[in-house]
Amino acid sequence: MRLEMQKIGHSAKSVACTFEGVRLDGQVRRVAPKLFVLEGRLHGEVAVVCARSAQVFNKTMSQDLKLLLCDGMFDPKQGLEGLGVDALDTIECFDGIIDFEDILRSEVQSIQADYHYLDQV
Repeated sequence: MRLEMQKIGHSAKSVACTFEGVRLDGQVRRVAPKLFVLEGRLHGEVAVVCARSAQVFNKTMSQDLKLLLCDGMFDPKQGLEGLGVDALDTIECFDGIIDFEDILRSEVQSIQADYHYLDQV
């Protein structure tokens, strides 16, 4: 799912997409002329590799996601007070388009790159 930034206002717009068994359900809203907040929930099953045995297994996940999306280059000096988002949780989008499938793909790959243990499923 892709949205043009110019079509996103201050009222929340619902978004949903799926990638490799993980679903993102959430809302995106404009908080400044070039800043947007994505609040949502990731849930589903993701294939991960056990750090001990190298065995692939499915891990059930359900976690909240809150990201700051910026139209173009992000200036960390911009006021982020009251948004509840860390400057490190920022994704820069170019061409005036937010690609939610790309964001979800990146989040899933980040989860897969973490350490997982089969006995802690």
